Amino acid sequence: MPIDIADAARKFGAEVRRRRNQAGLSQTQLADQIPLAQSTISSIELGKTHTKRDQAARIDRVLTGGGKIIALWESQYDGFQVPAWVREVSELESRATEIRDYHPLVVPGLMQTGGYARAAIRAGNKGAADSEIDGLVAERLARQRIFDAELPPRVVAVIDESVFRRATGGPTVLAAQIDHLLSMMDRDRVEILVVPLETRSHPGMDGAFRLIRVPEVGDILWLETRVSGGPVEDADATSVHLGLFADLLGVALPVDGSRALLEKIKGDLK
Repeated sequence: MPIDIADAARKFGAEVRRRRNQAGLSQTQLADQIPLAQSTISSIELGKTHTKRDQAARIDRVLTGGGKIIALWESQYDGFQVPAWVREVSELESRATEIRDYHPLVVPGLMQTGGYARAAIRAGNKGAADSEIDGLVAERLARQRIFDAELPPRVVAVIDESVFRRATGGPTVLAAQIDHLLSMMDRDRVEILVVPLETRSHPGMDGAFRLIRVPEVGDILWLETRVSGGPVEDADATSVHLGLFADLLGVALPVDGSRALLEKIKGDLK
């Protein structure tokens, strides 16, 4: 039977809150000992966050749960564990000062709605159990917490128009996804640009990539396939993709033009 991620998160969060109160700790005190941000503890207790197993283990240690908090996590999430490479990119995103995304096939994960994420993940994982899809969707949405930070990273996404001409999840799901992007475009540190279909010399035909800028590390080139992903530890390759992203900015519509095109496409869906 597929798990209900939202219900699992609520039950797990309620137990964390109960045990924290029993230990006489504030959210800030618990957060400092784990360590996590106080806002993360609050989100966990409110059931807004799909807690990772390593976080559950640290909470168990601080609250002297004797393994009971871990056992609850495993029972609620049906043993699902996010792939290591997904955890790795999530960690990089949480430390990033700038993220540049290019995708010719789907809306980048950091900007997906729940409905769109589920449709996109299911399309590439036809044989996966519902519990696995639930977990991957929850993890993808949880990564979007970076936009709520006091100083979120600057995020620039270049997306091909063809992404919006394919009704991933159906017209209603795509319309909601476009609405979400239009809302995100109002954020000061988010820029979404669309490469129009009439672009004849398209520099991004080789596929999607990401450039994640992390303090004291620099720009990290990140590439993904259906089943894996990771940093490319090659300075020349990173340099090539930095240039490629600049070329993509050159052929993409400006912000106002991208907004107008998205609004038109959404109107066409009715």
